Amino acid sequence: MKQSIELKNLILQWYASISSGEDPGTFGSLFSRQEGFLAIVSEPTEWWQSPEKIIQGYREMAKAGTLEIKVIDLKAYREGTVGWVADRVVLTMPNKIEVPIWHTFILHKENGEWKIVLAHYSTEVPDEEAGFDPA
Repeated sequence: MKQSIELKNLILQWYASISSGEDPGTFGSLFSRQEGFLAIVSEPTEWWQSPEKIIQGYREMAKAGTLEIKVIDLKAYREGTVGWVADRVVLTMPNKIEVPIWHTFILHKENGEWKIVLAHYSTEVPDEEAGFDPA
């Protein structure tokens, strides 16, 4: 696999649009509409097979005010028409609470455009807090 500046920039542009307060529906085209799309978020009920669900989630967050996304580490790779992006960000909520988040995105090139086919979001929780024995 090769590092992909194209995919890295695509995700950074997406984050900039979220941070600017842009309507989440405007970046909805970033998500694949093909069968197999999946977004996994941290809540047990957030296993979404429709991009509209994730866009609605962003809309609900945006109603509370502007979100700030600080990228800590972003990696992007591709091989042919498949790519992946993984990052760590700090999401500053409108109430100024900072939430460290990990993202993983798998993308596929559809009709010449990169589309997210799998999105996984998780918050950083130490093993001890999750009930795992680190020994």
